[in-house]
Amino acid sequence: MNEFIVKILDKVFSIAQSPDGKIIFVNDKPYHIELLKKLGNSYKVFNVNGKNFRVGIDELDDDQFKLHLENRDLIVQSINSNAEVLEKYMKTSSGSAGGASKIKAPMPGLVVKILKHENDTVKKGETVAIIEAMKMENSIKSPMDGTIQTVKITEGKPVNKDEIMFEIE
Repeated sequence: MNEFIVKILDKVFSIAQSPDGKIIFVNDKPYHIELLKKLGNSYKVFNVNGKNFRVGIDELDDDQFKLHLENRDLIVQSINSNAEVLEKYMKTSSGSAGGASKIKAPMPGLVVKILKHENDTVKKGETVAIIEAMKMENSIKSPMDGTIQTVKITEGKPVNKDEIMFEIE
C-alpha cells in the first residue's frame, strides 16, 4: 500500500492507497474513490463515496502544492516526501568506519532523474534523485554530507519500497 503524510491547514493526515487504487484511507478511515474524467492537465473529477468533486493540483515546490477543491484553494505540504519518510528508511550501517549511510526508497515508484552519481560529493539535504509515485514527483535527499559510493538505481526504471537507492560515505 502506498503511504504518505500531508499537512493541510496545520492538520496532519496519514494517507494510504489500496493496491488497486480504489480505496484511499485518510487517518485509517476508508474512502471509495473513482476517477470519472480528466479536465486538461491539472483538473480531474472524482467520485468519493458517492459524491463528485472537481480537483486541481498545482505544484509549488518540492514539498508543497496547491489543491483546488470546488471553490477553495488549499496549500498542502507533503511532510514525508523528503524528511520523515527518508529518516525512517535511511539506515546507517554501524559497522562501517566512515559512517556509511544507505538511502532506501520511501515508496514504490519510477526513477525520473538521478542528480548525483558515484564519487560525487553531496551535502545533507541535497536532492540526489527524483522518483515519481502516484503521479507526483518526490525529491530524495541526502541524509548527510559525504561522497556517493554506489548508485543502485537507473533512470526510467521502477524502484520498490525499501530498495537501496544510494550508499553514501
